[in-house]
Amino acid sequence: MLGRTGLVLAFAATLSLAQNQSSYFITRTGSPPTHNQKLASREEEYLKHRCGDVLPDLWSDYLLNADYGLTGASLPAEVKVDILTRFNVTGYNVTHLLNNASTHPRISIAVSGGGYSSNVAPLLRESLVLGVQDGKLTVAAELADYISGLSGGGWLVGSLMLHDMPTLFDLVLGGGGQQGWHLELDLVTPDPDYLALDEAGDNKDGTYLDDITNDWAFKLNTSYPSSFVDIYGRALSYHLFPGTTLDNFYAATGEDHAAGLLWSDIQKTTTFSSYESPLPLVVSTSRVNFTEQERSQTGSPPSPIPQSNTQFEFTPFTFGSFDPTLMAHIPVEFAGSYANNGTVTSCWEGVQNAGFVVGTSAALFNNLEVNTTVFNNITKAAEAIYGLFYLTNTSSSGLTSESETGEDDFTVAKWGNSFYNFTPSDSVAFESAQNSVLQLTDGSENLENIPLSPLLVKARGQDLILAVDGSA
Repeated sequence: MLGRTGLVLAFAATLSLAQNQSSYFITRTGSPPTHNQKLASREEEYLKHRCGDVLPDLWSDYLLNADYGLTGASLPAEVKVDILTRFNVTGYNVTHLLNNASTHPRISIAVSGGGYSSNVAPLLRESLVLGVQDGKLTVAAELADYISGLSGGGWLVGSLMLHDMPTLFDLVLGGGGQQGWHLELDLVTPDPDYLALDEAGDNKDGTYLDDITNDWAFKLNTSYPSSFVDIYGRALSYHLFPGTTLDNFYAATGEDHAAGLLWSDIQKTTTFSSYESPLPLVVSTSRVNFTEQERSQTGSPPSPIPQSNTQFEFTPFTFGSFDPTLMAHIPVEFAGSYANNGTVTSCWEGVQNAGFVVGTSAALFNNLEVNTTVFNNITKAAEAIYGLFYLTNTSSSGLTSESETGEDDFTVAKWGNSFYNFTPSDSVAFESAQNSVLQLTDGSENLENIPLSPLLVKARGQDLILAVDGSA
């Protein structure tokens, strides 16, 4: 099996200039006021198959087999329907729902931020939303059109989808063919005995950090913008995504630890490709620059960034926003490409590394910048751990908050701005339209810690949103 160098590390191999992308790749979403809001074509196609081919049978199973307090579970279906309808057991017309698939309720699930607590909260509470019943996901998860997450909730959504929708208990704790999350291992110093040496006589934590920064080096060598969030995303990948076990956690040879795993790879999973899973959305927010953030955090009411800033979403198909400040999206495969008013100037593939996507949704490090003392201390620590490596591979350390464009800010996730010079409408401007590098931060920094907004998009037609709040 090839070692990390032999793999040309998928982290870098998937990050490359695209050769065959069309010169204009932005699609406008439209808006409710102009009566032309529409979903991306691939999202619309997915929901057409899920709602038309999969959900009707699931709804029938639910309506006929749910526990209504009735005796005689072996009654024929027609008898159950007659009883449920005649005595109005459910409060709705069961016969009509069974015979009219298009009238089934449209439901979604929103998972809050809150770090590990937002991931484990549903499990600890035996949540009716994402728990298990008889070894299966419960009704809400089976019947949902969408599941959204931000920050820690984004970790859960991404991990759940890329592990192919196991039960939550198996996903987190292991079992059913799953390795489980490695929550017992710290993100920065995972070795419980930080002085322990591996078989080669190296410090295990040192080996782990070296491997992550070596991954980072591949990205740096492509000249693509980078920051601490790249390292953060790689650390999350070790803990949350397929391919890493307790036995190979510190192994460098032959293991890429999800370095080549892309967000768009959700499309290839069995449950998603057969329309058996909700369509996932992970949310992040844009920041123009540090000056804007500082003004917002000292304003009234204070917020990490202006609440009017655009909320971006990553789906398995698209990257963009329905917010009136953008109303546009691009194929997620080319997220992070550079464009000028929609015309591609430098097209990149593979920026949407799965770890980088969920890391972007949880990138809250910019909050530390306003506290100068804390920020300076963290900057010094970051320089001590990573700075020497960074300085030897790039022309500047990047560990500063003073850049107005985000080129040198190590606290935010850096994406090539695909919406540079883009104008959503004659009356609305995109706040980051003049940034060549799009700065993205934690999805909760607009003070919305439960990602409801993407599920309230009119074109998505949702009737009910179930919120899982595990806020820290």
